[in-house]
Amino acid sequence: MSMLREQITQLSNEANAILAPAVVRTPLLPYRDGVYLKAENLQRTGSFKFRGAYYSIATLSPTQRQAGAIAYSTGNHAQAVALAGTLLGVNTTVVMSETAPSEKIANTKRFGASVIMAENSSFARKQLAEQLAAEHGYGLIPPYEDLKVMAAQGTIALEILAALDTAQTIVVPIGGGGLIAGIATVAKALKPSIRVIGVEPAGAADAHQSYVSHQLTRWDSITTICDGLSVQQLGSTNFDLIQEVVDDIVVVDDALTQRAMRTLLLDHRLLVEASGAITVAALDNGLITGAEPAVAVLSGGNIAPAKIIAMLSDSAAINA
Repeated sequence: MSMLREQITQLSNEANAILAPAVVRTPLLPYRDGVYLKAENLQRTGSFKFRGAYYSIATLSPTQRQAGAIAYSTGNHAQAVALAGTLLGVNTTVVMSETAPSEKIANTKRFGASVIMAENSSFARKQLAEQLAAEHGYGLIPPYEDLKVMAAQGTIALEILAALDTAQTIVVPIGGGGLIAGIATVAKALKPSIRVIGVEPAGAADAHQSYVSHQLTRWDSITTICDGLSVQQLGSTNFDLIQEVVDDIVVVDDALTQRAMRTLLLDHRLLVEASGAITVAALDNGLITGAEPAVAVLSGGNIAPAKIIAMLSDSAAINA
């Protein structure tokens, strides 16, 4: 095991203790024979992101806590940082873009953060947040390329294997790569034989391209209903870890993801956003086979009311 993997595994155990009084230990729910759902859509702020945000802010230096924390995000990380900061008594600022879902922008403000708008690209949001952090001494809370964030997301693997030690496969959505890097690192430290498979939308498949080419690739144009996975390039550290600990990455069309969202809502009473339902779409359509029991991580449940209506009407315009 590399030194980086050892470090993340150790930090994940520390994160597990710090997170214990704050996070929801989300349930592992049966979906069908051999498949379970890790329902992070039931986590505080509606996504797994609360884990990384809370642990990162909780472990800021006293000077950084006094200055405040800053993050950049299209929504789920933004909301998580806002609530974590409020709970921990730390002022937070989040750099977002006007194209982020309006509900996520509103919730970020409601949870207590100040919001600053940047141009509509993950690079523009990151650049502005880093600039403000340097100017004001803020503690920077990245959404995915950060060891503490990855370690905190790795606590999901601790919970999965504590609840189902026979699990053979964990299926994880990929945006910037922090979730899958953390889960795969911690899961394989506990159970080296376990498979970890990533899932990515076809309109934002930079991680899949990077994985198969063994070269970090940037996509300039992203088109997908999975707004939480609309990242143009993996973090470089995440990419290195993914090459080492992830067994495969598959690509799913948005239409299949929309169908999975509808199935989860109507048949299982689970409200799951596209970025989370994509793992179920991959399993339901035979893109991932064998090695069961398998666990699909439902990464979030923050979905706009209009999209819920579109699902219920079986509309093709869920991204409208």
